[in-house]
Amino acid sequence: MCADTPAATARADNPFGVTSILDDPSHLTRQSNRAATWGAALALPLWPAGLVLSLVGLVRSAPRGGAGRDRAILGLLVSLAAALVTFTVLTTQSTASTAKDPGCRLSKPYLPSVSQIEGAPFASTGLPTFDSADAQALHNLQTLRSHLGRAASASTRSTVRNGIDAVNGDLEQEITALQAWSAGDGTQLTRLSTGTADQDRANLDTMCRVSASPEG
Repeated sequence: MCADTPAATARADNPFGVTSILDDPSHLTRQSNRAATWGAALALPLWPAGLVLSLVGLVRSAPRGGAGRDRAILGLLVSLAAALVTFTVLTTQSTASTAKDPGCRLSKPYLPSVSQIEGAPFASTGLPTFDSADAQALHNLQTLRSHLGRAASASTRSTVRNGIDAVNGDLEQEITALQAWSAGDGTQLTRLSTGTADQDRANLDTMCRVSASPEG
């Protein structure tokens, strides 16, 4: 009597021909990687989710014989590009929004005047008495302080408001020094430094650089 062949034995054990993934080890290298697939699909419309899923898919691709690795890498690249574009747009919009702040629009026209007027008292510090030019400089500084105070009150952004307040603080120090000089005390003028004032004006000007035209 002949021995049963392997094929016959297989048919006897599985008469209906139903196979399992365990019967064919090659299926293990062809497993799906849904995380990679979803990561690539969501990389553009919803990049945070696409980035996370693509990372998960890349990690899972190794024990799956590389399944989904290309999709995971594609998802990562597209997600990172989408993130860069998003942050660039948000930064641009934030800058434009800051420049449109009412405080910027109201203070921008007076910043050049601040530099010009503030130079007058320092040029006069060698004079023995408080003269009419110094009185005019004091008046102009007080007027600027008033304008910038209104601009700070109208500002809707704390960064702009703080910038205007910093410039106004510098003006206040010079006004106080000039008032003391008008009473015969010129010591405060010699202690003033234009370095901080110049930096404060530059910071505010940078925030408001792309401001709309000043209101008439």
